[in-house]
Amino acid sequence: MYDKASIGKRIKEIRLKIGKTQTQFGDLFSASKGNVATWEKGVSLPNAKRLKEIARLGDMTTDQLLYGYNKDVYITIYNNLLENNPKETSVGKALRYPEKAVINELLKSAIEYTSEVPIFKDKIKSEEDILKNEFYYFIEKTFLDYYVKNHKSNNNILILAEDSITNIKSNISEYQFYDFNLQLPKIFNEATLLFDEYENSVSLELLKEIEKLSTNFLEEINKLKAKYPDNTPQRIINAQVFQNEPLKPLANYSFDIPDIKNNKDKQNYIFENLNTTINELIKDNPQLIKWINKNYIHKCDLNES
Repeated sequence: MYDKASIGKRIKEIRLKIGKTQTQFGDLFSASKGNVATWEKGVSLPNAKRLKEIARLGDMTTDQLLYGYNKDVYITIYNNLLENNPKETSVGKALRYPEKAVINELLKSAIEYTSEVPIFKDKIKSEEDILKNEFYYFIEKTFLDYYVKNHKSNNNILILAEDSITNIKSNISEYQFYDFNLQLPKIFNEATLLFDEYENSVSLELLKEIEKLSTNFLEEINKLKAKYPDNTPQRIINAQVFQNEPLKPLANYSFDIPDIKNNKDKQNYIFENLNTTINELIKDNPQLIKWINKNYIHKCDLNES
């Protein structure tokens, strides 16, 4: 499935880059000005032959024109990461966790971010450079962050807590200081005169105590990691009935659900098992049988005993 609007935008960028009007650009492919206009608006796409030629004019692959990136390079990078990180490792679990569509999004955002990191700017001109030099750190981190936030486990909640405290700890030493600074490197030989600005009303002792608390907290987190290893994943759906006015709980029923990641599939699973759920809720509170919608009761085989 192509994003025609994005492809159209890239086609327009190529046309403007080579300094052509829509008419002149169309002449290169025996296409009318109207054809070019519909391409750029994302209404239609050029045929395969024209796509290949437009990509060549833009100094990119056809995949880069269609998807905004080189699909083959992305696949190779991802396969390399899988090979380098066995499934039992943290990174290995994170790489294998998302659905295919999410994997593509994470790869794209991580590769774009890697390309913009200042220390890599002279070394990375394309996705191929990331592959060639194996600059995979930020890609692995992107997958890990997604995994920790979305996969519920003992270890991941501890990692979230650890990351939060680590960020606090790293900011403590800089908290007093403002953005202003001035460097005068030529006042002294082989030395630099520095000026910076800080807030004197902030207590150094307070900052030290916060840093100490942070250090102690991180030590406790490490103990908890050993104390609470990850258990076998077990997803539970909790169904509750609440009285509307006044608001109060009436019944509760929990049940296992297969490892279904797609929310639409989860909804389908719930609807397929809705009769059982309703009956179990009525077992929890028999008075609910009086509350069942009369139109609904004919659709379900409810146990009224």
